[in-house]
Amino acid sequence: MSQPMTDAGSWSDVPRAGGGFTIAVGALLALAALATAAVGLWVYWVCATVLPGLHAKRIPMWITVASCFMGFSALSWVAVATGGRNRGVRTGLGAVSAVAVGLGSWAVLRMIHALTSGEDFEGYIILMGMAVTGHGVVGLIYSLLPRRPAPRPPTP
Repeated sequence: MSQPMTDAGSWSDVPRAGGGFTIAVGALLALAALATAAVGLWVYWVCATVLPGLHAKRIPMWITVASCFMGFSALSWVAVATGGRNRGVRTGLGAVSAVAVGLGSWAVLRMIHALTSGEDFEGYIILMGMAVTGHGVVGLIYSLLPRRPAPRPPTP
């Protein structure tokens, strides 16, 4: 036997626009940020262990690259943690993500060109470029999605 419906529900029961998709893209952005941070930590490690003996003059450039990777990762984590509710964070994420897509794509295309033209090929640049491009694409998508509503306090 079914019980009769006594309450038609409330507006709080209505699904939010983009709720599940926004959460899924946020989780993907958090994973992309984790991967970008791992690349940044790897570049710091290379600066500390490999470059001093080979290319000491390039250490400041690579420390800057690693710091940019870490900053992009941190910005992404802040955007996910705030649920996209902070307009400044969303705008910043969108802008930095667009730059990341541009620079990452350029790095990949530059290394492919180097490979085909017989120039100095650096395979790790392709991996770094692909990581930051993918992260940038997910960041752009997340910055354009509707913001996630603030959590509601429990009703008594």
